[in-house]
Amino acid sequence: MTDPARLRPHPAARRESGFTLAETLLASVLGAMLLTAVAVSTFGFTHNLDYLETKAGVGSGIDPVLRRMTRDIREAWWVEKVGPSHLRIAAPDGSLTEYWLAEGQLFLQRPNGDVGVVYTGLDSLTLDTNEIQRKREATPVDNDGVWYSSGSADTPVAVVVPASGALALGFVTPTIPAELPGGSTADEQVLAVASSVVTVAVSYITGTGTKYFHADLYPSWAPGRARPTGNPIASAVLPRSALPIATSTGSVWDIPAVDLSFSLPATLEPGVGYTLVLYATGASQIVVKGGAVIPAVDADQVALQSSMGGSFVVQPLMVPYTIQGPYQLTATDESQVVNRVSLTAYPTGEQPQHRSASILSQSYSNDPWLGVVPGETAD
Repeated sequence: MTDPARLRPHPAARRESGFTLAETLLASVLGAMLLTAVAVSTFGFTHNLDYLETKAGVGSGIDPVLRRMTRDIREAWWVEKVGPSHLRIAAPDGSLTEYWLAEGQLFLQRPNGDVGVVYTGLDSLTLDTNEIQRKREATPVDNDGVWYSSGSADTPVAVVVPASGALALGFVTPTIPAELPGGSTADEQVLAVASSVVTVAVSYITGTGTKYFHADLYPSWAPGRARPTGNPIASAVLPRSALPIATSTGSVWDIPAVDLSFSLPATLEPGVGYTLVLYATGASQIVVKGGAVIPAVDADQVALQSSMGGSFVVQPLMVPYTIQGPYQLTATDESQVVNRVSLTAYPTGEQPQHRSASILSQSYSNDPWLGVVPGETAD
């Protein structure tokens, strides 16, 4: 059994427990020193913060004005520097806001037309801009000339079209400038195309019956295929006297050496396949200048029909011919567009204040097209 007397602290131990006066004083001095260091550090930080804010203009009279201007710039669709101290800002909805400096006063014109002074006592305001290239649709360009050429024959041959037969030439109307004869790689499109004159080297073999040359333009059953479908959309009929007479060397017909041009007016669609069909009436025949193509090509086909109502059979041939007429191309305007504005304000008796803002709609867009400018109508 434990003796309770042995659990009581010894009188000497009771006297030695707790902090002495010297220990308390030492702890107080050390605590005061630590608090003093914290206070000095806090004071220095606050002082530096006040200095930096003053230097940056935070809290000054011009600060909220500059904040509003930079916000309007960031949210704009486009920004125009009208003058050295005049800025015009277009919002995505088409509304316009303007800031300008006149006689020491900074004016603001709101989208509704209201004008007011937002700051007084400004010695000057400078506007520096960075620009980026952007594109816009311009007025389409009208042209008139050869818009299709099948090319030239490296090894010319005479293509004889049987009596009561026909020769079919498939082609596709152009969609981009690169598809035009001698066309460029410009980033444009063909908006409209029409045929007016077709030129091809052809001669005439006189036979019995009516003596006429026919050229009919049909829609094709597929792009580049030499098989007409539906009804002709344009036709040209010439008397035999309008064509040169075919000649022969021995029993072989000579290759036609004279180009024949005839009117074939029709409004066509870009990128659509059409078929030009050439033939003579009665028992007459035509000879067309061609060239051997081996193997037979799938696009811009040449096909022969041996008799009226028969099938068109694709031939390993090409026929040099051209089609000309009016066509319309898109056009592009390239211009420099502001994508960043730097503002420097000089308030009277204060430090100059500088702000900079990017136009987010222009700075973060990978698309080079500017599109329709708010407040304007697209062409």
